[in-house]
Amino acid sequence: MAGITLYGKALRKLRVEHELTLKALSAKLDEELSSAYLSAIEIGKRAIPYDFSDKVKEKLRLSDAEYNELKEAESNPQLR
Repeated sequence: MAGITLYGKALRKLRVEHELTLKALSAKLDEELSSAYLSAIEIGKRAIPYDFSDKVKEKLRLSDAEYNELKEAESNPQLR
């Protein structure tokens, strides 16, 4: 069974800070990923798609600090 990853925590934190539901985040990402898939990423049950962090940065207009936090979590996939 998968556990919540650092990336999942970081993604959820950003989503909540930007006041988005999973469905709204899916829409912002042009519905490339369903809300169910996004939920699975947040809880560590699905892999992070290639260039996903870059798409999140672009669509949510993340600050450099927010993006760096997400990329750091992506490079450290340990459970937390």
